Amino acid sequence: MNHARERMPLNASAQRSRIEWIVAGLLVLLSILLCVFSVLSERNLVHSLASERLTGQALAIEGGLLRRMKSARATLFQIREAWQSSDRAASTVLLTAFSSLVHGVRRAVIMDREGKVLLSGGRMAPSRISEADDLRGLADMKDADTVYTRVLTDSQTGGGTLRLILPILDAWGRPRHFVVAELSADYFNMLQRMALETDDTWSSLSMADGTLLGLLASDPRTAQAAATWRLDTTASAVRSSPVPGVHIVDVAGQPRRLLVRRTVGSRELMLDQPLVLTLSRELSPLDGPWQRLATVYAITLAVLILAGCGMLRLAQIRRARWDGLMHAQDHERIEHLQRMELALEGAVLGLWELSIPDDHMRVDARAAAIQGYQFGEIEARGFDWRADLHPDDADFFLQQFAQHLGGNTSKFEVECRLRRKDGGWVWVQCLGRVIQRDASGQPLHVLGTRMDISARKQHETEIERLAFYDSLTGLPNRRLLHERLDRGLVASEERGQIGAIVLIDLDNFKSLNDTLGHDLGDQLLVSVSARLRQIVRAQDTVARLGGDEFVLLLESLGGSWAEARRNAETLGRNLLQRLSHPYHLADRQIYSTPSLGITLFAGGSSKLDDLLRQADMAMYEAKAQGRNTLSFFEPEMQAHTSANAQLQSDLHRALERCELLLHYQPILDRKRRIIGVESLVRWQHPEMGMVSPARFIPVAEQCGLILPLGDWVLEQTCRQLVAWAAHASTAELFAAVNISARQLSQPDFVVKVLETVRRTGASPSRLKLELTESMFLLDVEGVIEKMAALKRHGIGFSLDDFGTGYSSLCYLQRLPLDRLKIDKSFVSDLPDNANSAAIGAAIIGLAHNLGLQVIAEGVENQEQWQFLLEGQCDAFQGYLFAPPLPVEELDRRLSLGSDQNALDVSA
Repeated sequence: MNHARERMPLNASAQRSRIEWIVAGLLVLLSILLCVFSVLSERNLVHSLASERLTGQALAIEGGLLRRMKSARATLFQIREAWQSSDRAASTVLLTAFSSLVHGVRRAVIMDREGKVLLSGGRMAPSRISEADDLRGLADMKDADTVYTRVLTDSQTGGGTLRLILPILDAWGRPRHFVVAELSADYFNMLQRMALETDDTWSSLSMADGTLLGLLASDPRTAQAAATWRLDTTASAVRSSPVPGVHIVDVAGQPRRLLVRRTVGSRELMLDQPLVLTLSRELSPLDGPWQRLATVYAITLAVLILAGCGMLRLAQIRRARWDGLMHAQDHERIEHLQRMELALEGAVLGLWELSIPDDHMRVDARAAAIQGYQFGEIEARGFDWRADLHPDDADFFLQQFAQHLGGNTSKFEVECRLRRKDGGWVWVQCLGRVIQRDASGQPLHVLGTRMDISARKQHETEIERLAFYDSLTGLPNRRLLHERLDRGLVASEERGQIGAIVLIDLDNFKSLNDTLGHDLGDQLLVSVSARLRQIVRAQDTVARLGGDEFVLLLESLGGSWAEARRNAETLGRNLLQRLSHPYHLADRQIYSTPSLGITLFAGGSSKLDDLLRQADMAMYEAKAQGRNTLSFFEPEMQAHTSANAQLQSDLHRALERCELLLHYQPILDRKRRIIGVESLVRWQHPEMGMVSPARFIPVAEQCGLILPLGDWVLEQTCRQLVAWAAHASTAELFAAVNISARQLSQPDFVVKVLETVRRTGASPSRLKLELTESMFLLDVEGVIEKMAALKRHGIGFSLDDFGTGYSSLCYLQRLPLDRLKIDKSFVSDLPDNANSAAIGAAIIGLAHNLGLQVIAEGVENQEQWQFLLEGQCDAFQGYLFAPPLPVEELDRRLSLGSDQNALDVSA
């Protein structure tokens, strides 16, 4: 029994020993398993942290790339839109702003399909882009919404320049012109550099086909190794990491690397091929901590095998300490990622912190400097931080801030104005995020950044001004007018009110511009725009379409068409009166009158282009009525405009096909002998027959054909003078030619007249040029100078339609004239109208006192001729003697005369 009792403790002891060994073995085995698990967890954790950090950097850079590329795309579309609207000034300014103000833009131009540069920005640009590679595929760029990309590779750096090409399609959908912008590596490098935190990190940007745009590394050796590594990498060497989207690349002979590749998709940017962003860093520097931990575990396991239970306790302590370390690392990792993301998004500028419970905001020195304060001055004021918000921005700011505090948005982002210390305002971009909440989810602490964006806002404002306002006058342009008309049409329909479009065109502006110079013409346009602003109501819009054309958008003129027409006419009459007052520009007194075309509109069915066409027709009707008046659009004007367009086309062909001819109306002296003729152009239309000059001369002036028409009349008249000079009976005849204001305003007018006389061989003394009083309104000194130059060569001058103007008497004694012609409006009332008789007598007396001869036009009956004859008038012209005659008929009548020099045609 005693032995049994002894054996029992021994057996129990052995069994306890065996159990202890078994427990010890199990504990050792469990410890080994735990150590292996811990080492693997540490390695995965390190890799995960590095992968998440690399992914976060890639996402931040990708977001920056998208914003910059979207900004570049939007600018290209603005340039194309300005080009398509023929606004060359706006196109040039946009190109200059893009290439000069945006860092990294090498060149911004508009070119054609052959590579010829049509328009460029402020920087020097070649006249052509002629390399074959540069022009490849232009004909296939037919999608107006797609920005096409080409890469120009730099053989020295291995990088490239990204060329963005936006096609400008013609009416058939074919690419005709192209807006081209070249983005150098500097355009992208600022964003890529944010990822280069370690010497073994590199970042590259390439196209989808692998063409490299740029490669950046913190260390030159890393850059060289990265270039070699990119060439040696194959798909078989890539495997996934624990973090989705991150790969581990293992190439023989080179260190293992983490790789993140992001495709900046063409869906957001509408590119023909996407950009590919690649970030990479070595794994070797990351493997050190977990490898050292594995060594420690190995040694510890050896001690555990020798020490037994002591090692178990040590393992428990180690695990407890490890748990605490893991918790601290997790907390530090989350806080670090939040701070890093905010720093990247906020461009690492001023920081601000807001404590929600006590509503106290703290800012760092840079954030305070944005508002013009020193560090600590803002907190020392003790003011509510909301008082610094601009009144127009405060509601939106607080609304967005409340949305974020309530958990509805992942971050807080607002652009607003803050009050500066000097009382001014500064534009800032505020970013923030709740970084601490209590157990119930209520926000406790907000951290954020501030960035001064005043320069960017200024550029945006300037770009908007160039896009929507006329650069000379500051008035809205066609684009802004279109937007306001759209709103006006909607308002008209809602309120039941009728509005009007008034098209204003300055009379004879082109002649004034050509005569006095474009600088004075620009000053006149600015003065007109200033008067228009003073005349119209606050709700009306004054816009400039270009040249000397202005448009008024008048809203709410009345509820009925009759009332609206009356109000529009009242305003139009006021415009005519105010705009006709003289302008004092550059020590000159300039006279300019407008012609107004008005069309009414109501409801939302009208379109700007249709209304402008209607106002344009009405304006030309006002010009046809003698200018300096207004006209309302009527439906029959459309037919008249179409007829004028056809007549203009026919007149072009008439000059080419020699359908024009000259008739000559005799001018007789007091003995009814022909002493000269007036050359009058006629048009023998193949379908309409003889077309009256009153019908086609205004059309010629309108479309610019008056210049070649006037040159033709002068040429033919000189040739006829040469033909008459060959016969003794007609050698002394003179010929008068009417000169238009457009002809006289040409800088080379004198040279062209003298060249015509020289070329034809005509005698200058037989040629008389007839001018009207209206020509002296533009540039009296210039007209006198040209007349004097021609007078020195023997060419004479007559003042036509005398008495119908209002400025000639001031300069009559200075003008080198030979004759005055009494207008037929006075002659037609003779001798019954006492006023006309008095005016006629006064003109004859004035002319004789100045040593001038007098010719009476429009003499149609014997009583008129007898009255003028008794009044000592020198010469006569009219149907009483002869109508305008073809040269053959005139020669026949001359051959019947009895006097060799001047023949009687009373029969």
